[in-house]
Amino acid sequence: MAIGAVGAASGSAYENYSSANGQSTNYYAYGMFTEDSFGNYSFQSSDAIEYTVSPNDPVYGASVVKTAIQPQFNNRYAGQNWLVYSPCAPTGCANTSIDNGYYLLIIGRDTLIPVTTGSNGSCNVVNTNPVAKNEVLYENCGTFFPTGSSSYVTATQAYQNLATALNAVTPGQLAFLTTVGTAAFADTANGQFQVAATANGTSYAYGQFAPALESLGGTPKTTLFLYQPNTAYTLVSSPGFGNSLTGDAVVSTNIDSAQGQTGYVHGTLERDNNGLYRPADAAQETPADAANNTGADYTLDKVTLQQPQEWPELSGSLTGGSTAAGMVSVYQYTSYQLLTQYYLKGAQGAYLDDIHYYFTGGNNTSIDYHTFDPANLHYPGGTQGCYSWNDPVSGQTLPW
Repeated sequence: MAIGAVGAASGSAYENYSSANGQSTNYYAYGMFTEDSFGNYSFQSSDAIEYTVSPNDPVYGASVVKTAIQPQFNNRYAGQNWLVYSPCAPTGCANTSIDNGYYLLIIGRDTLIPVTTGSNGSCNVVNTNPVAKNEVLYENCGTFFPTGSSSYVTATQAYQNLATALNAVTPGQLAFLTTVGTAAFADTANGQFQVAATANGTSYAYGQFAPALESLGGTPKTTLFLYQPNTAYTLVSSPGFGNSLTGDAVVSTNIDSAQGQTGYVHGTLERDNNGLYRPADAAQETPADAANNTGADYTLDKVTLQQPQEWPELSGSLTGGSTAAGMVSVYQYTSYQLLTQYYLKGAQGAYLDDIHYYFTGGNNTSIDYHTFDPANLHYPGGTQGCYSWNDPVSGQTLPW
């Protein structure tokens, strides 16, 4: 599927397609047509979905990935705002084998639904939420790799398995990688050299993990220091995203705390010209910022990328109105009368009962609303009683 314009620059069209490397499996376009100042329309993918990655989160007792619920799934998760993914139960990872290593969650870039094939976990929903309201908790999501084990055999196998998992991420998937506990092990001075030499015999496992991480825009050098207590590391990326400086990968580690990094990431995911989500904005925060609501505010980003909403947006009526349907009818009647009798006499078209259409794009200079005060518009019923109006645009009889 492609949406574009003749003569437009190469790569500017919306293209959604399937490919052998798992780019996408369904053809779709989810967005809106926006009008520019010349009255020309172009397609823009919609949605800005907030997410957080919190290693060793004190509230959940586990390293978690949280994503806001997409608008098209609101009916499925009525009354909920967030999906919370964890490698263990919602009561936390304490007293479990999930300790000291990396947590990898793979989700589809088209739906943001976790991948549960192979060794990616079962991702079971937890019906009871003991932590907070408006959240749906999932357990056993993704995969834990015990790279911080004091056993060279265990750590070596974990690094090798993690390298294999990172290399298997496709362009149609988004990888969230974060630390659990102390992600590396060293018991000697200058422990980074011991981490780099993690091996079992001649199998140098860290040497397999480092290039796999770097291929997704990660920073292997900083992971050498994750043997230190209270360290954290997070990567959000997909093949082809580049690195965190010149590309779209997101990296955070408190190893680089002098640069303001924390290991905790709060950002947004936005659809690109292929309809697939990729990181957009990102902020370095802490769990305390989330708890106290002092972190980045992405409200404007989300509003500007929302699908247009029918007026009125509320289900109830405004003060003085009887019903929402009645208020819409009044708006359509008022629009039609103002446009055809006062602002644009003799005007024709499909939007004469929607005056806000003329406030945007190339139509924003079409009317001068100072020429007539809408408060002086004549009430059609003659009295302040009920009234029905035949809308010439839609051909429907509208209740008042």
